[in-house]
Amino acid sequence: MGEAQRGTDERSGAPDSATQAITTLDVRPILATGRDPLDDILTSLAAVPRGAALLLTVPFRPTPLLTLLTSRGHGVALRPLDGGLFAVVVVVEEPSVSPSDLSDLEPPEPMEVVLGATTALARDEVRLYWLPRYPRMLVPLLADRAVRWQLVALEDGSALLHLRGV
Repeated sequence: MGEAQRGTDERSGAPDSATQAITTLDVRPILATGRDPLDDILTSLAAVPRGAALLLTVPFRPTPLLTLLTSRGHGVALRPLDGGLFAVVVVVEEPSVSPSDLSDLEPPEPMEVVLGATTALARDEVRLYWLPRYPRMLVPLLADRAVRWQLVALEDGSALLHLRGV
């Protein structure tokens, strides 16, 4: 097994560029100014490397955006959040990569699935997971694995985890 590389936990501060796997953009403030957020989304997306993800928080189902991004060869997934919000994950230039939804599993099953995946990841292989809650017990275990990872807490208490094999 290769050398373990510590990932990042968005709640502990900004990740460094070597481990940036999830970039976030909340379009609600943009919409509140009366502007169309498409240019901001495309600019943010252009700065995201292949296999990394752009996580958008939007106040409605953005069907035309999903169609546009899919047609440009990105993996796109939508998740409803509380309060009529949606989380949109765009995996850059990886149309076959979509988050696996582990939110219906009872603890410790999500942790077991993720830890099992860390042993099977090929170099630069990407996997994403929707987790039912922020996985405090998983974080120290990921630090000991031969993966790069980033974890982002969502407004509804769930989380998105990005793994990449090293």
